[in-house]
Amino acid sequence: MTKYKAKQALPYLLLLVLTAGLCWLLVLRHGIFGAKVDWISQHSVFPAYFRQQFYDTGQLFPEFAPHIGAGQNIYHFSYYGLLNPFVLLSYLLPFVKMSSYMMVVQFLCLLASVELFYFWLKKQGIAEKICFSVTVMFLLAGPMIFHSYNQIMFVQYMPFLCGGLLGVDRYFSLQKKTGCRGAGLIMCTFFMIMTSFYFSLGGLLTIGLYGLYRFFKNKEEQGETVTFLSLVKEGCSFGIILLLPVLMAGILLIPTAMALTGRESISAGISFRQLFLPQFRIKGILYSPYGIGLTSFALTVLAALVWRKSRAEKVTAFCCLFFLGIPLWTSILNGGLYLRDKVWIPLLPLLCFLVAVYLDHLDKEKENLTCWSFLPYIFPLFLIGLQGEGVTAKGIYLLVDSMSMLLAFSYLYRRKKIGMLLLSPLLFLVVYQAYIHPSLNRATEKSFYKEMTKADTGKQMEKIYEKETGFYRMECLGNKAENGANINRIRGKDQYVSSIYSSSYHQVYHEFRKNIFRLEEPFRNYLMESPSPNPVFQRFMGIKYLFSKRSVPGYTLKKKGKEGGIYASRQVFPVIYGTDQVLHVKNHQDLSFPCNQLAFLFYGFVHEETEKTADEITQKYGTLEKQIKKAAKEKEVTEQVFSQIARNSVVKKANDSYRIQTADTKTILLELGKTARDKVLFLQMEIENDHPQKDVSVFLDDAGNTLTAKNHFYYNDNRRFTFAVPLKDGKAKLRLGKGSYRLSRGKAYLAELPSGKKQEGGTTPVQNVLQLDKEKTRGNQIMGTLSMDTAGYMLTTIPYETNFSVYIDGEKVKTEKVNMVFLGAKLTKGEHKVKILYHAPGMMAGRICSTLGCLLFLCCLLRPYGQKRINRRNSFPNMLY
Repeated sequence: MTKYKAKQALPYLLLLVLTAGLCWLLVLRHGIFGAKVDWISQHSVFPAYFRQQFYDTGQLFPEFAPHIGAGQNIYHFSYYGLLNPFVLLSYLLPFVKMSSYMMVVQFLCLLASVELFYFWLKKQGIAEKICFSVTVMFLLAGPMIFHSYNQIMFVQYMPFLCGGLLGVDRYFSLQKKTGCRGAGLIMCTFFMIMTSFYFSLGGLLTIGLYGLYRFFKNKEEQGETVTFLSLVKEGCSFGIILLLPVLMAGILLIPTAMALTGRESISAGISFRQLFLPQFRIKGILYSPYGIGLTSFALTVLAALVWRKSRAEKVTAFCCLFFLGIPLWTSILNGGLYLRDKVWIPLLPLLCFLVAVYLDHLDKEKENLTCWSFLPYIFPLFLIGLQGEGVTAKGIYLLVDSMSMLLAFSYLYRRKKIGMLLLSPLLFLVVYQAYIHPSLNRATEKSFYKEMTKADTGKQMEKIYEKETGFYRMECLGNKAENGANINRIRGKDQYVSSIYSSSYHQVYHEFRKNIFRLEEPFRNYLMESPSPNPVFQRFMGIKYLFSKRSVPGYTLKKKGKEGGIYASRQVFPVIYGTDQVLHVKNHQDLSFPCNQLAFLFYGFVHEETEKTADEITQKYGTLEKQIKKAAKEKEVTEQVFSQIARNSVVKKANDSYRIQTADTKTILLELGKTARDKVLFLQMEIENDHPQKDVSVFLDDAGNTLTAKNHFYYNDNRRFTFAVPLKDGKAKLRLGKGSYRLSRGKAYLAELPSGKKQEGGTTPVQNVLQLDKEKTRGNQIMGTLSMDTAGYMLTTIPYETNFSVYIDGEKVKTEKVNMVFLGAKLTKGEHKVKILYHAPGMMAGRICSTLGCLLFLCCLLRPYGQKRINRRNSFPNMLY
């Protein structure tokens, strides 16, 4: 008996060793089990923020994220694990660093997926050698290891999906027995949804298709005929079982759906023909971490099973081909946003299962193979030729793979041995995995990870905030890599940032940064809105404190630490303040660069007519623009700047444009003289890229702009490079990135930022500062006192939403949109108690939905016990008889 148990445990032990060995070989040799971009700035920091929010507020279901992106609906970030069961478990471990915890969880999820998948296959009665080989194929598939340290939500739900497939088996095995048929299926599906709601659609489809397979298989084994009525009846019953976990997850799904409403579709230009005409996107199905990631053998198996006599296999394979072949389904699973094959990753275990079923048939029927058995192996070759993939490097690899599978089947046909057919796809997947990880170079270096996660920085910030009575923001400013890693990183309950990197976001705030303020865009991905070195934006957004390794112009050193210092500025606006210096928004619309930025330092802009009119300004200064230019002592230096640019050897001037051709980055020192000291250099230029398939970057000191290659999925369309940098000594370094491109319509200005409440030409809008009540300001609530010398407005730099409620002295007042995109309200003269409250839309409906789902699930669990009790009562008279 002991030997038998050891033999049974051996495959699981081998899978453990293989999984750990591959993770070390492919990832851990090069860095940590976390990627450079998305993991370090999203998948490890958002869970840390959710846990911190829970500790601060005690709310398991938060509604608002005041610390990130200037303050946003927290359900914009639910994709990153807001109510993820693995993240919720970390709430019990406050002493464990979240990034370390996530790496352990990522590996354990990968291991659990592999072990559960093998266990599931074994339960099907398939030969052990086939089960083990296909499980290794499952592990080596494109997304499994890759996304366990990159975009972890792509695969983190996989253990629950595999558990759900086991639940389907139990559901159909208990048809004629007592007990709750779908309890395990309901729980696994619920946890799958809570782990990754985005991929749960594909997961539900996978479970549904396997349920269809199991229904037909049961009927075949029982010798019964499947009728349309029996199919509909079982489908309705099974559908109700799958509906329950969806209801239970309402507290996540409904507020998330409300937060996503109105998001711009990236696929708006997709034609009707593209959606409905069959098109096997083999780039996404085969050899891709952003798709199913199997070899050509997967297509062969689907083609072969369609012609099997078994209706269960025929129907399931046909359904897989139908869903994979019609782009409409890809669009639907992507929420209509775009056509991306990542949504088919949940189909991976089902396809691997069909591979195992096909191999098991071949192993049992190898003596009866015919020439027609070769036909499915032509199917991948046909698709590659049809889509013209053969001329690319990946296409050649696919051709070699397909031809090898054909040869492997020839070996089986002649020698009646299945070994080559098992070995061939595994070898191709191993080669692919060995290539993809080092070529993409995603693993974060250990030294960089340690630097980004040191606790010293957070401790320095806490000491600064202990003495702060106002409401201000603090950001970390460094090089491009550091800024990227710090976009969403919150190091304490009192740190607030204006930056954000999320696939879902406040659309209007995004447009404010991109189109109104035209902040620099240093990253390829337009979603990465990093901390900005623009001094006007810093002052307007209330970024009073900056953590940096070097001195920051306009800021003085407040506290020095081992890793850097915290610098402070007294000139920045608070996040919430009172003023009567407001104008109508139409006065801002005609302002040219850089007055369109500087205007926010002199006035607030509202949508109602104000006492201070444009006519007043016109009488005194001519126009609002002239007033701003006079107050900021603006001076145009376009000719001076661009004449220095033209002197560089890689720059050729032609009419009003400057042609740049360089194989590497060139640095130009712009010298603007002693009079430019402590001023701000505003620089703007149009970019025309001669090679649109390559990126173009230009940096001015620490401010950078990138125009993304046209073929990049997150193309940023950043064709107007705008910079605003402070000049400490009247000099700035312009770095021209490699490439061939033109600069045109260049503008350059020098200006001084207001230094106090009163200056020539105008006044700063900040007149009264909100005194924050730190004890009561937490979660979705901000409280404090604000004294007004005269009647006016309360202005904030918190993005406006209709779901905000503002209470002044206990009475609810009308909220308004101010400064184009931010929250504001009118205030009367005097001292006021201010309360700002935010409720995420859909929260109440989500709570009701989840409560109803949980009650129905409880009824399902208790029903068998109630039935037994009824049976006992009914049998009592019979016992007497």
